Amino acid sequence: MKSLYTKINAKIIVTAIICLVFLLLVLGYGMPDKVTTDWPESTPEEQGMDSELLVEALDFLAEQEDYEVHSLLVVRNGYIVTDAYFYPFAEETMHNTFSVTKSIMATLIGIALDQGYIESIEQPVLGFFPEKTAANLDANKQAMTLEDLLTMETGFDFISQPEDTLWEMMLTTDDWVQFTLNLPMLEAPSTSFAYCSPGSHLLSAIIQQTTGMSTLNFANEYLFGPLGIADVAWPSDPQGITHGWSDLHLSPYDMAKIGYLYLNDGSWDGQQIVPVEWVTAATEVHADFGNNSGYPEHYSAIGHGGQYIKVSPDRNLVVVLTGGGGITGVVDEVLSSYIFPAVKSDEPLPANPDSVDSLEHLIQSLSTPPPAEPKDVPPLPEIAHIISGKTYQLDVNPFGLLSITLNFNEPDEALLGITSSGVLTMGYTEYEWLIGMDNVERFSPGTFDIPVAGKGSWETDSYFSAQIDETGSYHTWQVGLHFEGDEVICRIQDLGESVRDYPKFIGRLVKGPDVTPDSGDTSPTVTVTNPSKGTSPDKPGWWVIAVRDGPGSDYDLIYFLEPGETAVAVGRDEPGDWLLLDDGGWVSASAGVVTGDIEALPIVPAPSTTGQ
Repeated sequence: MKSLYTKINAKIIVTAIICLVFLLLVLGYGMPDKVTTDWPESTPEEQGMDSELLVEALDFLAEQEDYEVHSLLVVRNGYIVTDAYFYPFAEETMHNTFSVTKSIMATLIGIALDQGYIESIEQPVLGFFPEKTAANLDANKQAMTLEDLLTMETGFDFISQPEDTLWEMMLTTDDWVQFTLNLPMLEAPSTSFAYCSPGSHLLSAIIQQTTGMSTLNFANEYLFGPLGIADVAWPSDPQGITHGWSDLHLSPYDMAKIGYLYLNDGSWDGQQIVPVEWVTAATEVHADFGNNSGYPEHYSAIGHGGQYIKVSPDRNLVVVLTGGGGITGVVDEVLSSYIFPAVKSDEPLPANPDSVDSLEHLIQSLSTPPPAEPKDVPPLPEIAHIISGKTYQLDVNPFGLLSITLNFNEPDEALLGITSSGVLTMGYTEYEWLIGMDNVERFSPGTFDIPVAGKGSWETDSYFSAQIDETGSYHTWQVGLHFEGDEVICRIQDLGESVRDYPKFIGRLVKGPDVTPDSGDTSPTVTVTNPSKGTSPDKPGWWVIAVRDGPGSDYDLIYFLEPGETAVAVGRDEPGDWLLLDDGGWVSASAGVVTGDIEALPIVPAPSTTGQ
């Protein structure tokens, strides 16, 4: 049998750089005594770097309009020499690495080979999925190997439909692996490079098929665990297969650990994590892509929106950047003009306390929120009182959003609630974001509890605009809502995509059930009648009424109303405080459509009509 690594040849090396697989040289630098869960820190000069140039690098990044930087981490000789966070992104916060995920997927394939779970990269892809029958089956598809997935030379047809269109189509299916295996072929595999996110997802499926573990669990055991990486989020598809192309969330510290692992030939703290043969074979041939500005080669894992792990073996240097979108030329320039030239010597430089002090103060200032300058909030327009707490069911739209609700319970902030199919939101189906209307951002937990900053205002008497900044992603959304009668016209822009403007879509007011306060001197009661004609509990028509003190409080009572059924609730608060749930969001004196798994909700029998 051939060696597992004999097929990692020059062709793989060239194409793997493009598909973001690490290709790192092996150096003789030693690690610090311990780099496990915490990185040791050092002044730049102690590691032979010029702190003045690192100050200039941060100034350069802070002034950029073409690239929104979230963090910069510089590690030399295993020591952190610069660790900067740009508000509102904060230290120890996870960031979506986007296609950096592909590099880590390739790493895990190498580990699985070394552990004996995978026999060879020459194995046919279809052989990993004997239980599935692939459509469009021909000799080309039968010949596709694991190697072809790694090098993105699958032969899949991305001419008839672009790769990003097929990726979006994949997300709408129940079985992403089956969808990908069914793709038609354009040519024989190993013929030409074609970027292929669905193909990278097959790599994750292969890990799960061969190890019996999800890729996340496999990574926790064989990669993240040994590196001391504990704070990880990595979503799965409807079949429970970890996303193979994107969406791995790590902190910048932990991203740097991946780079430093490769810088040291796959070894970490004396333990061989990635097999030496995997790293060595990947460094036998190098390709010059003409973007290193005359400096010796460095290698990158690159993710959309400005996520980078840069490794410069000749300098014993790892650089990590996370960002919120922009042009790659900015990153190239900060490396070639500031960070790489800052490496002056393999020996310590004379101390420069004044410059180090400037660097530390600059790092602190970049992470500090700007002084709050709240503005007076004008009186709410009449429409705000009319639509507050009302739910609008949305037409089919590019984001998979189902409904939207605005609440105006505070004079200076709003609460924006949305429900989603979860297809494009990593499985999350409900969000509630606070929106500061006084020009001061409010923070709410977002996906994986990563903070989301929101602010907005009424631009006209009928148009509300909100900016939603996903601090751990490159997405910053501009949401415009124009209310007309029983409809809302939604316009959403992605400011992290060079102001990508999506098609507008319509939302229609959901007509709620009749809610009638009961009279009497006893505890306040509310009678709720569900007027729906629906007949199926998993379809629109069945209502859930929840009684609680207000948004964020615990439930007091939950009732399950069939179409035409009436319930009477008795509680401590005034009738206006009884809230009806719309897919988990709260609204006052109105209701929404139940589209989730209602059997998972606690069901309490309604009280008697006497209010007892």
